[in-house]
Order: sequence, then structure tokens, then C-alpha cells
Amino acid sequence: AHFNGSLRLNGCAVEAVLDSGAEGRLRGEACRPGFRVDGVFQPVPSPLGGPPDHHRLLLAAEASPQQLQGDLRLRLGDCAVRASAQMQSRDRLQGTVQLHNNCTALQDLGIPARMQGSGVLVINRKLLESHLFVHTDESDLQAKVRLKAARGQQEALVQLSHSVPLLHRGGVPANATLSFSSERKADSHQHRLSCSMDSQQLSEAMKVEQTMGELRVQCQLDHTLALLRAWGLPQTNSIQ
Repeated sequence: AHFNGSLRLNGCAVEAVLDSGAEGRLRGEACRPGFRVDGVFQPVPSPLGGPPDHHRLLLAAEASPQQLQGDLRLRLGDCAVRASAQMQSRDRLQGTVQLHNNCTALQDLGIPARMQGSGVLVINRKLLESHLFVHTDESDLQAKVRLKAARGQQEALVQLSHSVPLLHRGGVPANATLSFSSERKADSHQHRLSCSMDSQQLSEAMKVEQTMGELRVQCQLDHTLALLRAWGLPQTNSIQ
């Protein structure tokens, strides 16, 4: 066995060259505001012939007060993986992620060949809102959450749509929406609830008013749910 190598220091960079039955080079930088590691490894060609495999690892990241980004590249012979991510936090938090993977072994473990994703998050005193989008191979997923509050008023909205086989097998509907709103005044209160799951829907509205010592209540319930029909509940119901 033998080993030959050299090490060079240059400011915040370190570079190493190795030779131990294989040729390799590794370089690292850790200068602010980020760092970078780049390595190449290639076995010495065999006397029996045949092209040697080529391996490489690249890892880089950079951070600033309002942004963070990273990049990963890995190649092992014919197998290549590349992933990148970026996040920003100015008036809102938003990020993106991408993945390219042609490694059969990783795909057999459930890691997609291609993936793209993005998300946004907004939080302030009156609003919380989040959006998420993910595309993997031939599947999509979109989700939205919105919570809003003002004086005497509240609103909530949750939406989900997807074409992910695993979620379908778990019973998650391909399209689902849940919304709720309420309003309160000095002499009245009302709220509305709406829910839909694929082709099934349910909505409920209630209003309560108090005038001249009299209390008035109105309630409306509509649905297309087979389960509620089986229990004997009509599709349209009204109470006053």
C-alpha cells in the first residue's frame, strides 16, 4: 500500500491532492458569507482496460441576513444527484427546492427522479397565510392555509389538491376545501361553515339577533354527503 499527497493552505481555502491507488482532489473554502466543498475521486485505470469510474461531490452554501441558499451535487459513476434550495425572508418567508436524481437505487427507495417545490409564509398581526406547491415526477400537490382576523371578524380557509398515489391510498381526497367566517356586532352574531371533499359538499350558516328583548335564531344546513343521507338527514335543512 502506498499514499502520496499534498496540502495547500491559501487564506480561507484548503486544497488536498491524494494518490493511493486512486487519484483524488478535495478543495474546501469557508470564507464568509458561505462555504464550499468540492471533491473529485477517480480510481487509477486497471491494466485490464475499461474506463475508470468518476466520482464527484460538490456542496456549497451561502447565507446573508435575508437569504439562504445551498447546492448539492453528487456523482458516483453513472449515478448523479443534484439538489438545490433557496430561502428568502424580506416582507415574507419564501423558498424553493429542486431535485434531479437518475440513480435507480435511490428511486427504488421512493426518492423521486425529479422534484420541484415552492412555498410562501406570511405572518403579521392580522394575517397568517401559507402556500405550498410540490411537483414530483408525475404527481402534484398544492396546499393553502389562510387565517385572518379583524375587529369583530374572523376568516379561515384551508385548501388541498393533489394527485399523489400514496395519499389516494390513504383516503385523502384529491380536492378538499374548508372555509369558516364569523362576524360579531353589538346585537348580532353570524357564522358560515363550508366544506367540500371531491364531489361531496356540506355548508352550514347560523345567525343570531337580539332586538327589543327578543332573540331570533336562523340556521341553514345543506349537504350532499351519502353518510348523512343514510342517517336520514335531508339534503336541505332550515331552522328558525
